[in-house]
Amino acid sequence: MAAFRLDTAAAIRKLEDAGVNGRQAAAIVDLHAAADADFATKADFDGLRTELGMVRTELKAEIEGGRTGLKAAIDRLRTELKADIEVVKASVDGLRTELKADINEISQRVDARLETDFAKNAADQQRRMNVLLGTMIALTGAILAGIALL
Repeated sequence: MAAFRLDTAAAIRKLEDAGVNGRQAAAIVDLHAAADADFATKADFDGLRTELGMVRTELKAEIEGGRTGLKAAIDRLRTELKADIEVVKASVDGLRTELKADINEISQRVDARLETDFAKNAADQQRRMNVLLGTMIALTGAILAGIALL
């Protein structure tokens, strides 16, 4: 930062003319001169403005680079996810096919079992009917024999 230009000798004389003793006037002027050295000038601000412009340009480039990198990563992940979804779909289709086959097998077993049970029940019913019919014939024969004796 550039120092503010101060004519220290003239400033000391003005303070002395105003009634300030020489040592105090010199100390006051030295303090102002030191403080003025810390003030920023237009050139300082112009330099900062230029530097900030460069930093802004660099940040924009970094942001754009990050954005491009993120887009590429997202696209890559999207492609991988689609491939994984296709694998899962194929697996589900395979399981569906296996499940249908298992259901058909069980259905055939149940149907066969029902047919066997039905046939057994029909045979049992036929045997009962035969026994009943035999009993009725025997009774009829006995009744006819009893009537013949009469």
